[in-house]
Amino acid sequence: MVNLPIRSFNSGLLTPLIDARSDVEKYASGCRTLENMIPLVYGPAERRPGTKYIADCIDHSVVSRTVGFIYSATIAYVLEFGDELIRVRYNGVQIGDDIVSTYLEADLPQLQFKQSADVLWILHPSYQSRKLTRTTVDTFSLDIIPFNNGPFIPRNDLAVDDGVTIQITGYTIVTATLGVAEAGEFTITSTTDISSLFPTNQRFYVTDSTGNDGPYTVYTATYTSPTLTLVPNEAVATSDNDGEIMVKGASVTLTASDDTFESGHIGGLFKLTHYRVQTDTSGELGHASAPAIIGQAIDVKGNYNFSTQGTWAGTAKIQRLEDGTNWETQKTYPRGKTGRHISYSATEEADNVQYRIYASKASSGTVEAEITLSKSTQDSIFRITAVASATEATATAIVPAPLNAVTIRWAEGAWSEVRGYPTAMTFFEERTVYSGTLSDVAQIWLSETGDYEDFEEGTNAADSYILTLPEPDAVRWLESLEVLVTGTSGGEWRVGAGGSTEGLTPSTKWDVKQQTSYGGKHIQAIKVNESVLFVDYVGRKVREMTFVDDRQKYAAPDMTALAEDVTKGIIIACAYQRNPGSILWCVLGDGTLLSMTYEREQGVVAWAKHFLGGNGAVESIAVIPGVTEDEVWLTVQRTIHGVTKRYLEQMQPRGFGNQEDAWFVDSGITAETPDSINVSYAGYNVRYGDAVYDDGPYSGVV
Repeated sequence: MVNLPIRSFNSGLLTPLIDARSDVEKYASGCRTLENMIPLVYGPAERRPGTKYIADCIDHSVVSRTVGFIYSATIAYVLEFGDELIRVRYNGVQIGDDIVSTYLEADLPQLQFKQSADVLWILHPSYQSRKLTRTTVDTFSLDIIPFNNGPFIPRNDLAVDDGVTIQITGYTIVTATLGVAEAGEFTITSTTDISSLFPTNQRFYVTDSTGNDGPYTVYTATYTSPTLTLVPNEAVATSDNDGEIMVKGASVTLTASDDTFESGHIGGLFKLTHYRVQTDTSGELGHASAPAIIGQAIDVKGNYNFSTQGTWAGTAKIQRLEDGTNWETQKTYPRGKTGRHISYSATEEADNVQYRIYASKASSGTVEAEITLSKSTQDSIFRITAVASATEATATAIVPAPLNAVTIRWAEGAWSEVRGYPTAMTFFEERTVYSGTLSDVAQIWLSETGDYEDFEEGTNAADSYILTLPEPDAVRWLESLEVLVTGTSGGEWRVGAGGSTEGLTPSTKWDVKQQTSYGGKHIQAIKVNESVLFVDYVGRKVREMTFVDDRQKYAAPDMTALAEDVTKGIIIACAYQRNPGSILWCVLGDGTLLSMTYEREQGVVAWAKHFLGGNGAVESIAVIPGVTEDEVWLTVQRTIHGVTKRYLEQMQPRGFGNQEDAWFVDSGITAETPDSINVSYAGYNVRYGDAVYDDGPYSGVV
């Protein structure tokens, strides 16, 4: 019998099911057994380096999860997520105190992450999305993302039309004192000092009064317990002591006509729509009175028009106030006595913004100007802070209501404990893209261009908008290629513009097409160059979503096709290593570590199994960039003298250089010193240069 030479191992492990298939091209370079060896693209297989013991995990009784925090190619941290705690390490050393989090041990496998520079987005379907921000080189902050203007589900009167109304109750006016501008007064009774809600020029509304209804701006606000006295820039026209005051940041009561609120709405948004109380502002100013304001300031949101009339010479300005303090000039229009009049239209995107007309100078005639708004309604937004009953809730005004009239036009926030929170996200064309809540499993929300937290829908090219996949399968992952691609529990989809060169906008003809129908497991997909690697629905296959030119669509071939038995333990986690070779690392539910050498340009997909010394069971994995090669970090469960221990371990470099730097033990430690040292280990004295072969955390050469 002729023994044929084996010149290559770069097909890796092969399933016994192809034992008789010598006609398969990869058969000649495959292996029946390949353990603790890494197949190389070139053909050889090299020994897997060992792991270095770094530290005990946060809690030996908790299955923690390691995650990379990668600021750049040269600066990266390792995060360990434990039960309601996050520990940060740099170069293996803990920095700062543990960060308190909301995530329980059972929540950790479902967390998904996305990073941009100093900020790591963290998602879980049961919790408000959060950001872990690196504020300095050694301090981090974990914060809820404050989505203040959406997204919202369709308005209740349009989607359900059940007749349910909501009414707002603001601060009750105790007294109203008749007075001219900067002299009239309103008083409110409050047990706490709320004067900070009323800085100079802050807009507030008086509603449901006998004669003072309308918008005002603050001149002064003085609190002497328990009374807040407000002096507005505008005249108080009547002394009737009634009505309510609405202002940004105020605590208000929302009252529904039928069961609406649940405890899970706390932290969620509600949007109410009323008619606009002021749709224009205009006035005249004699040239001798300039410089001065023309007319009254006006709340502006959406489309508006500024125009001038009359015969005059001078300069008119549109001024804008967003921060509640500083008026900034938006446009300046000088005009000669016989010059053209101005008609200028634009769109205001921000909330809580005022505009006014200011004549900075005039040499003759009477300056006439006006601002008119296109939209006849005005939206207000509230964040629920407490729920007293199914019909009553307390909320904070993010965008205050202009009046307290009952309205049938209201919408519930799309993200809350009641409706669930997004499962997956990605960045695409300068937008954040979220998807997959418990209530809207196939919904995809795209933020405004350039503003990752703005989800106010609109029709302009940069506005936020919503897409819905045709099939009601739960979204598992999102990724950005030339198009937006997403995987659900039932298939894989591409989302692009109808024209190949167009970007996605609210007015784009969207092209939402299913590409394959394999379905995915709730494990975050990994983008590798122009492909996306994802785990299938049952956790047994790794598939590669990649574009096929001759078919002009995406395919998802099975990367485990020739090694179908390698994943019998079910994949529970994955991480990708770029250097020194392209490897996908997978963790199985039984603690086995798998590697898949992956170099598609060379036609190499090669699996191998890795068993850690001391019967270590890998539970989590992360990869971060290193100096000469990417670093692979593991959390490993070990049994030490009958006691369960969990350690953070780092796989050592494959390119070790000198022989004395080679590392082929697991959970090892080392000491570099010319002198003899003693280390107390498990009741024994171990000296420098001795070998430890016990199954403890320090097995290896000391």
